[in-house]
Amino acid sequence: MERALRLVSGIPVRLTKCNRAAAYCYWAAATAWLLGIILTLSVLVRYTSWSNRRVLGRWSEIHFGLIILFVILFVGILFRVWREHSAKIELPVPALLSRVFLGMGVFTWSGSFFLSSLDDKDAGGRLLDFQIFASTLPVPIFLEWIALVFLFVGTVLISIRAINRTLTKDGPISKWMRFTLAILITVGAAVLLLEAGIRAMNVAVPRMHGFAPKVNALWGRRFVRLNSLAYRDRDHPLKARDGTKRILLVGGYFPFGADIKTPGERFGERLEEGLNRLSTKERFEVINAGTLDSNTLDHIETLRRMLVFRPDYVLLLYSFNDINYLSKPDYVPPRSIIGEIRTPLDRVHPLRLLVLNSHLAEQMSSRLRKGVYRYVCEDYTHPVIYPYEIEAVLEMHLKDLDRFFRLAGEAKAEAVLIPQEINAQHWVSYLTRYENFVRAAKARGIRVWPLIPAFEGHHLRDLTDDTYERYPNALMNELASAAILERFRSEFLGTNLAMGRRL
Repeated sequence: MERALRLVSGIPVRLTKCNRAAAYCYWAAATAWLLGIILTLSVLVRYTSWSNRRVLGRWSEIHFGLIILFVILFVGILFRVWREHSAKIELPVPALLSRVFLGMGVFTWSGSFFLSSLDDKDAGGRLLDFQIFASTLPVPIFLEWIALVFLFVGTVLISIRAINRTLTKDGPISKWMRFTLAILITVGAAVLLLEAGIRAMNVAVPRMHGFAPKVNALWGRRFVRLNSLAYRDRDHPLKARDGTKRILLVGGYFPFGADIKTPGERFGERLEEGLNRLSTKERFEVINAGTLDSNTLDHIETLRRMLVFRPDYVLLLYSFNDINYLSKPDYVPPRSIIGEIRTPLDRVHPLRLLVLNSHLAEQMSSRLRKGVYRYVCEDYTHPVIYPYEIEAVLEMHLKDLDRFFRLAGEAKAEAVLIPQEINAQHWVSYLTRYENFVRAAKARGIRVWPLIPAFEGHHLRDLTDDTYERYPNALMNELASAAILERFRSEFLGTNLAMGRRL
């Protein structure tokens, strides 16, 4: 380690012997800084604030202040370069090297920022939220990492220069400081390598994760195509073709197909295909209006919006977090430092800044959060009270579900509640909650088709590709669609279908 530090410290000495190289370093550093600021300003100027546009009809006061700050920075650097060049000031080579690496870091980062803004018109507002290294595009993601490497090397050179200037070479304090710096450099380099690996993995094989917005955005960018109504489905004409019955799917991550890369493997597509295989007279068209991070109130509004397509059947694929808009379990994971900002200081919380700007920190934080929640909720020694066990909360929730089904009935559509809970087969608490909810819904006259029998004989690892996140995989979608196909045939279609090959 000491030998590596001596090697790095000796580079400026060798470089001093070449005046031309020193001049190149000086102008390269100045050019990198100035071009980086220009690129950043171009993104900030093209951005339009969402709500507050008091400055020139485009920007908020804070955003305009940020633009002015970068203009002042540009002018200040330009003035300093002019003054040093006019006075023929010769900077020490170590200072030149640190300027070069820091300047290249700024330039590379600004390049990633600029590329992100070409794809996302709102990228210019990221800086106000301190999302500095938070791009969700593959090329900018790697450019951000290269920028981190440049900034890291530049900071190391500054630290070495500071130690050499303030401490004697043979003193005990100097040795201790050098050893500490060597440790910090080693740890920093290891973290950068891990960050590179996680970023490469997220780009190459993105997986949906409940608490990891950057990797979720990467997954969505690669595998999700939205129609004109912003649903993961093809566009449908307002009027169905003659002889075609329409089925509207409403719900959250299950109909949406979270972590399902090929839309054809989802519940809706399999149900449509199965019904059309069995039918000899009518055709069936499934309209998928599933949305992520939605609840029952969202589903009511989705149904209102989609009734213009005049569905004959409405299937509500229900998940057991749809009630959380009313109440959460008595134990929830530690609050999200990204989305739950309660005070101004929360915005600059060190952990929040780390998670926002590091793929490695985001993965560690999300898995820790999910793991703690799973341990508490699924360990019998830590009983959890769910909203479904609170009579007043469940009653309010059922009233909202009544609104959904009344709305479907007024549109003359047959509506069914299909609750799915993948954990019910493995934990008694989940099964009890599931059965109690089904009984309560049936008691209110809601038609319910339980899905639990469809998964008998299958282990949790069979039904999910990631037992940690537990999004339904292709097999679970297939089993669910086959079970609902049979219920659909027996309860709605009767003799209208000629029995064909079963799925």
